[in-house]
Amino acid sequence: MNTLWADLFVPLLTGICGALLGAVLVQKQVIPCPSPALPDSSGRLRRFWDAVWGTGAPEKPLLLRRLGIATLLQMVLFLVLDSLVSNHMANFSGEGLPFGILLLISLLCTGSVLLSLWRAERRESRLLRRLALLSVVLLVAEVAVFQGKSFCNVSEQVLLSPESVQIVTEDNATRADGTIAMTGDTTLTVAPETLPSTVGAIQIRLKQKKDGELFRVQTAIKDDNFSQTFQVIGEKYAAGQGRSCDFKVDPYGTLREIQLKFSELKSSVTLESVVLYSAVPYAFSAVRYLLLFAALGLVQWIRVYALYRISYDRTRFRHRAAVLVMTLVCAASALLFLRPNLTTISYPLVNGAAGYDPYVQTFDALQHGRVTLVLDAAPELAELDNVYDNSERNASGISYAWDRAYYNGHYYSYFGITPVLVFYYPFYWLRGALPPLGVAVAFFSILSILFLCGAVMAFVRAFVPRANLLLLLGCLPAAVCCSGVYFSLQYADLYYLAVVTASCFLLLAVWLGIQGSVHFAGKPVRRTLCLAGSGLSLILCVGARPSAAVAAAILIPLFLGVLVRKQSTWKCRLSQAAAFLVPLLAGLGGIFAYNQLRFGSPLDFGAAYQLTTSDIHAYHLQLSQLPAAIYHDLLQLPRMINTFPFFGVQSLSLNSYQAYRYVADALGVCSYPLLLCGFLLLPRVLRQPGSETLQGVTLRQQRAVFALCFLLPVAMAWLNFCMGGVNMRYVIDLLPPAVLGSVGCLLRCNSGTARRGDSAARYRLSWLVLLGSVGMVVLLMFSIVNQGLTKHNPNLYEAVEDLVVFWQ
Repeated sequence: MNTLWADLFVPLLTGICGALLGAVLVQKQVIPCPSPALPDSSGRLRRFWDAVWGTGAPEKPLLLRRLGIATLLQMVLFLVLDSLVSNHMANFSGEGLPFGILLLISLLCTGSVLLSLWRAERRESRLLRRLALLSVVLLVAEVAVFQGKSFCNVSEQVLLSPESVQIVTEDNATRADGTIAMTGDTTLTVAPETLPSTVGAIQIRLKQKKDGELFRVQTAIKDDNFSQTFQVIGEKYAAGQGRSCDFKVDPYGTLREIQLKFSELKSSVTLESVVLYSAVPYAFSAVRYLLLFAALGLVQWIRVYALYRISYDRTRFRHRAAVLVMTLVCAASALLFLRPNLTTISYPLVNGAAGYDPYVQTFDALQHGRVTLVLDAAPELAELDNVYDNSERNASGISYAWDRAYYNGHYYSYFGITPVLVFYYPFYWLRGALPPLGVAVAFFSILSILFLCGAVMAFVRAFVPRANLLLLLGCLPAAVCCSGVYFSLQYADLYYLAVVTASCFLLLAVWLGIQGSVHFAGKPVRRTLCLAGSGLSLILCVGARPSAAVAAAILIPLFLGVLVRKQSTWKCRLSQAAAFLVPLLAGLGGIFAYNQLRFGSPLDFGAAYQLTTSDIHAYHLQLSQLPAAIYHDLLQLPRMINTFPFFGVQSLSLNSYQAYRYVADALGVCSYPLLLCGFLLLPRVLRQPGSETLQGVTLRQQRAVFALCFLLPVAMAWLNFCMGGVNMRYVIDLLPPAVLGSVGCLLRCNSGTARRGDSAARYRLSWLVLLGSVGMVVLLMFSIVNQGLTKHNPNLYEAVEDLVVFWQ
């Protein structure tokens, strides 16, 4: 019991300090003096002693008694838990309860005693008592529940000798100084020479260079149940950067042999040791304890101060500050995905444009004053019967530029020009070089998050009266998670740059459009500027990804309301319409001219000429494909996987599409709890009686906007499926209107009603929906290994797995 001194002295010293502080408070009459029933002749010393110790009367403060009892109970609890850890758990490190956690609990308990004597009925006292109780409960839970896998009768460990490890795949593994270095997929077997009396865990120590990627580790065993064949008992990803790889095992009878399989290795990994334990080694997780304490403590703070009753009021500085802080936190989360070791691209390009992404190639073409890419197309391509037939191209053996538009013997980029104009050129002017894709994706992702939060706030102000403040704050991170921006950050490739750029300017167009058509009704200058910005943003969205701009149709009822509003003169209405249409039409003219120069038609964006998996000319709109589109883009669920987090996006083909359809990983819109909740609540919102006008928006307009938020994703799903297929990128196009509509429905159904008893269940369920949406998306990011989030910090994957999967 190496931490005996901490178990005893931490609560004792904290109690003594509390008693001294209490004595000072008594003398200064901050803590009430004893009952005036005592005669004045009792003397000052007697009255002071009665104040700090008390005579048992209910009105007397019992400072020393309460502090003494609290201190004694803490000592007993700490000693019992420490004894449990030392004597009944596999504690090979000799660590007990963390000193910092013990100090936190003692401070909370002592503070709650003092505050209960000072302000027993105040909310501060109730909150501190609950926090003290919470800290104790979490300590017991961490030891008895989260560390329950470490319970054992006898703590034993056996370090297996290097000679007992046999290399099955000799090509990818070599021995050196008692270790095994692996450079590729490797299988090892271990025949233990010595076993603990009870084998409960296998610990593997691995080492990899600091910038290495996650790799897969699978463990299988032979025992008395399966003595001739290996049975898998565990599988996980490891980083090999300081953390051990532990597997809980429960062999039947004798553990005969262990098989270790290592796959998906991108660099050399060294096996340092294999250790058998009687149970998984005890390791108190202070991070899990503090995270749970912070989360549950926040819940207690909300309950004690009844913060759930507060409605959002944008005239109050604290409410606006809370929204701003939450918005900045959401935007800062994008930095977690930024890939390490990104370097700029020197320009002019040394070895030509081949091998670069289409945005760099487009920039290079514009710098050369041409619309065709500076790439040489093989003349043999023009001799093929159908150059867009992927099978014919592959059979011919002719080299070609993958996924570029081929037209009239030249290569073009069918990817939108907006990222080049908005980011690549300013970056080049500032740095003299071109940005890597990861930086461009991160830039537009941060803007997307900021514009999404702005659009949500504008939508809520326009369509949700008296929105609940806490739910509104919870909706912001949930909306960001459900918007698809994290998928763009995670993959960060040339395809997702187009997606996130289009989403960025679509959300800006919606935000400014709502501001201009609703919130600045009495401010013509601001209204004109917002409408002009909305039109410009919309054309930039078209320039990035035309199919995504369809979602801006949710603004149509609001814009029609501006045109028919009788309170404004017809000149004012026409000027406002012109403010939106002039930049929109000017931008369309530029895009049409660019298309005319490239493909001979203003409406031809070049997607039909791409050299990709299939001939795009074969695609056409079919109403019979609507059920398949709804199934894939709206209803497709995650798939189960055998490693943490045990579910992820899936590629699922129905094989009943009447013709070829491109099918890749995707996740249906309704797989997100928030968006599913929005679809389910839409009928209630449409039937909900409301004010005939809200912020100048009629009830008919409100219902039209809400309906469009959910009808447009269905129409866009059908359009994307018929003309493209199934892909997560296509699903992301559907998310912005669905997110806005779902947030509006959720808040509207809880608007101003959280304080009534009949809505308490609805309010709690709404929070479960929001937390479930955030949790699901965060875990989904960890299912995509060796991409943005896990590539930035491989140890983060293992740390989160240890926090969540505590039973293994």
